[in-house]
Amino acid sequence: MRFFIATIAVIAVLGFVSCHASAPSMITLDDMDVSGNHTIDIPNYIPIYHNARNYQPDPLRILDEPLSGTNLREVVVGTLITKANPADVYEWYVEAVTDKGWALIDLLGYDGQIARVQAKRGEEFLDLSIMPDLVTQDIHITYLVTRESR
Repeated sequence: MRFFIATIAVIAVLGFVSCHASAPSMITLDDMDVSGNHTIDIPNYIPIYHNARNYQPDPLRILDEPLSGTNLREVVVGTLITKANPADVYEWYVEAVTDKGWALIDLLGYDGQIARVQAKRGEEFLDLSIMPDLVTQDIHITYLVTRESR
């Protein structure tokens, strides 16, 4: 049930998260190079799609802030972009998430508009959305990793 509440909160918070770009507790990751490497490490159990790069209006970043209206804290949030086929991106994440020790909770295969991967690992919840930008033709991979507040 807590994961369901977190998922609902994701929808309400996506716009709110990007408003915290100047929050002092945030560590902004440097943009990734063409090989997908980044200069600031995020936890190695968070899968990062190869050849993806940060979406500058909402870069992938590490937080430790409360998720408004819940008992959860945001851990990793942001968006990566790639030119890859969205169905292939989805399949890669399904495998990568389990390879990194996450238990899959819910999957929504790519239906032409969106794909979603939701998983749990210890106290943390992972919610990934994969969707195309019809204007730029980029594929957006939106991350929300949360954990229960202590």
